[in-house]
Amino acid sequence: MKKLISALLSVGAFFALIFVARQMMGGIAVVALGFLGFAVLIVFVAVFSKAYRNWPS
Repeated sequence: MKKLISALLSVGAFFALIFVARQMMGGIAVVALGFLGFAVLIVFVAVFSKAYRNWPS
């Protein structure tokens, strides 16, 4: 449960970061940041699911 909460917090922080970047910069920077964040999110989910599978129950 604690892992789920931390994952939701990190996703929320990521969207907050995109929102702030949108206020500060133009559309191209937002698109680039979105792609970068999406890639990081995919890697995070892959590592998280791998660690979760290998976790001793």
